[in-house]
Amino acid sequence: MAVHPDNAGPFFYVLREAVRILFVDDDPILREFAVVNLASEHAVVDTAKDGVAALEAIEANTPDIVLLDLEMPTLDGFGVLKALRADARWRDLPVIVVTGREDVDAVDRAFGAGATSFVVKPLNWRLLSHQLRYVHRMATNERLLAESREATATQLMRLASHGAHFIAQALARDPTLRPQAVRFAQAADAALKRDETPDEQAATDKAAADKGWEAGGHHVPEAAPAPTADEVPESDVRDSDIPEPDETVRAA
Repeated sequence: MAVHPDNAGPFFYVLREAVRILFVDDDPILREFAVVNLASEHAVVDTAKDGVAALEAIEANTPDIVLLDLEMPTLDGFGVLKALRADARWRDLPVIVVTGREDVDAVDRAFGAGATSFVVKPLNWRLLSHQLRYVHRMATNERLLAESREATATQLMRLASHGAHFIAQALARDPTLRPQAVRFAQAADAALKRDETPDEQAATDKAAADKGWEAGGHHVPEAAPAPTADEVPESDVRDSDIPEPDETVRAA
């Protein structure tokens, strides 16, 4: 039976998912300890001696998590955080800051600069391993959720595009349908917005902007000139394809 990491012995490696860690500290002994205590068959640990070397290492091979000392020569941890959060590629890269002082102001400043979490020296490597595992899983879940929301928003835009094309063809044949088309678009937009979180709304609006749509993803085009027989074959749009308005629409 597999042993749960929390119930295992002192030499059991907590990090069992594939993860690349960058440990940044000007203390060479601490860097060696990080490799010994955190590296495993699943976890790869790279090291950097200061902030400049850290940014070069991230540029060369982006890690999954950065363990970042705040007090370093050349470029300190605050400078590294500022550089990372200013770059879209690493804006969401998890960064756990490591400080040798229980300085509330320093911790607050680090979080203000974009830190994900923090630990205090001297380091308890086993507890740190658990924290790394938690932060890595949280970051992975957030990334997958963001990708799912973006994919959903794109699908909604595609459906809205097909709907708008159909409405445009219908209006070209019968411009008097425009009031019903407007109400349909408004109802569809309200239904989508009702179930969306603010982040999902932002993703939908972004996808709409990318496709040149109005915010919300829905609009009713102006009635286009009647297409020629070559542009819209008779078989493409039949009167039976345009649904009659329901009782609510008639009442409106």
